[in-house]
Amino acid sequence: RSGGSGLGALKLLRLLRLFRIMRVIKKLPELTVIVDALLVGMESIGFIALILFVVFYLFAVGGMMLFQSNDPWHFGRLHRALLTLFRIATFEDWTDVMYINVYGCSRWGYNDDDTQPKSGACVKVDYEPKAYAAFYFIVF
Repeated sequence: RSGGSGLGALKLLRLLRLFRIMRVIKKLPELTVIVDALLVGMESIGFIALILFVVFYLFAVGGMMLFQSNDPWHFGRLHRALLTLFRIATFEDWTDVMYINVYGCSRWGYNDDDTQPKSGACVKVDYEPKAYAAFYFIVF
């Protein structure tokens, strides 16, 4: 099995050929300005990502405090609450998550949604509609 090391070196040489693009960037001054601006902006993009994560974290903890008893599937654990907020931020059925928490899991979502593998997690209780739940999701 000594032939494997030769293939690895060949792949490395092919990968190094990608650096030829750097010569093209150096020869076009307009492209150099754009690439330099992108590299300088990476630091601020990192700070923006950090602020965005803090906002997601705060809303996830708040959602767990508000909705954990009503919606244990989406807000039962922190990592799932963060994923639910990502789902809401990308507008992927965010209204279903909101309606579950406004009207209660026994009235919306857990009974008729086959994407919920833990439909038995809903505790069937009388749940009055909560206006603050709609406010939470609209603000987020």
